[in-house]
Amino acid sequence: MGDRAPDLLVLQRPANGHGGHGLRLLDMLTTWWTVEQHAAGEHVRARLRR
Repeated sequence: MGDRAPDLLVLQRPANGHGGHGLRLLDMLTTWWTVEQHAAGEHVRARLRR
């Protein structure tokens, strides 16, 4: 999974109830995850819970 946004992804509480829940869901559904910054954006690696 990845995107082309210039800012590094950070797990944080969404400012409102609309959107911004992707990393929070990722954190709840995986045993670990990491974000790698690249020239074209970010790449996220994760291990899903069994």
